Amino acid sequence: MTDYPDPINLRTNIDWRDVIVLQRDDGAGPVDWPIPPGTPLRMQIRESACSPFVELELSTANGKLIRTSDGYLAFNIDDTEIAARLSPRSCDEAERTFVADLVAVIDGIDVEIMRRTISVTQGVTQK
Repeated sequence: MTDYPDPINLRTNIDWRDVIVLQRDDGAGPVDWPIPPGTPLRMQIRESACSPFVELELSTANGKLIRTSDGYLAFNIDDTEIAARLSPRSCDEAERTFVADLVAVIDGIDVEIMRRTISVTQGVTQK
């Protein structure tokens, strides 16, 4: 359904400003989302699927997921939030890995759009 990498590779010094682009089966370009406009979308990032702790919550309600007028979905996460919430625990830890799924809430039912692994590495150039 989505043409988006797995794993998603993030760094602590770079904003996460990607856009999910849906492709037609023939690869000719974007298609309309199969999700009605205005449908709430949310994503929880956790260290494991069973973890009770949400490291970072993204949603259309909090502005971290933005549904564009042409049907794309944009991620809107500042690098300072990535560094504060998802950083490797020390410089000796090369990366930290998380899991996330993107869920649409349609008529009160959670529908999974995608599930990805997220890998976060420490950025070198700091502000």
